[in-house]
Parts: sequence; structure tokens; C-alpha cells
Amino acid sequence: MQLTGRCLECVGTLFGSEDLVAAEDMLAKLPDFPDAERLQLAAVRFSSGTLERLDMAIKLGNADPRDLLMAAGFGNLNDHQKWVPQRIDDSVLEQWRTGALPDDVDFRLNQRVQKVGRRRAKIGIVVALVHLEPQPCYRVNLESIGERDVWQSELQPE
Repeated sequence: MQLTGRCLECVGTLFGSEDLVAAEDMLAKLPDFPDAERLQLAAVRFSSGTLERLDMAIKLGNADPRDLLMAAGFGNLNDHQKWVPQRIDDSVLEQWRTGALPDDVDFRLNQRVQKVGRRRAKIGIVVALVHLEPQPCYRVNLESIGERDVWQSELQPE
């Protein structure tokens, strides 16, 4: 599959230079899809800028492209056109560590949070900001469990 110019720009934003070629090669393995750019951008967004998550995105997209679109938050036809990729770098992390919240980030370093889900809620403390895409992801030290990476949508303030 031919990668679009916008896809290549987003790959350049989220991936480090050492992973660019590998990411582009992996994206070429996505299935043919009527809206190729939307699917490509969904895989890039889902990847959070890591080859491991990009591999997961490619597998998901090959199994059912619609599942990848939903997982990346591109369920509506034009959502991908409004997306501006956010790379987590040292300046973003420093801003977050000093108490300023980057766009769309809801939780601060050392904030007490509650992980909600199907099971009983667990209390924890935010210890790191891990990803910004497809939504903020935090490393949380959960009581009696230890550190886990948790998506923002699974957290609420305690």
C-alpha cells in the first residue's frame, strides 16, 4: 500500500529517526481499504510512536480495519483530518513534571487516582506520563499491584 504524504508527516512526528524506515515498511503491510489515509493514520495514532504498538495496529487492521479505526478514535469519517499528532519528548515531560498540563492531559505527577473498570476500583499514584496518543497514558503505581500503564479514560481523580 502506498503511504500518503500526510501519513509520512505523522510518522515523522511520532517516531524517532532510528525507527522511521521500519515504521514506513510496517505501514505498507496494511490491507487495501477504500480510505487508505484514514486507516494509515489510525495505525500511526494507535502506535503511540512505538514499533511494538505499530505492529499491534497492523495486526488489528489486517484482522478488521474497522476495529483499528475505532481503537484510534477515528470512528467518524472526518476525525482523522482534524488529528494533530503529539509526540512526547523531553520538553513535554519537563513541562508535565513541573505541574503544567499539556493539551488533553488530565492528571499530574504524584496525583492520587482511581483506576475504574469491570473489577473493583483500584487506588494509585501517577508516577509517569508514557504516551500522548491515541490518548494520554500514565504509569500508575496501584496499591497491592504495582506499576501499570493505564489509559486516561480508565482513570478518575480519587
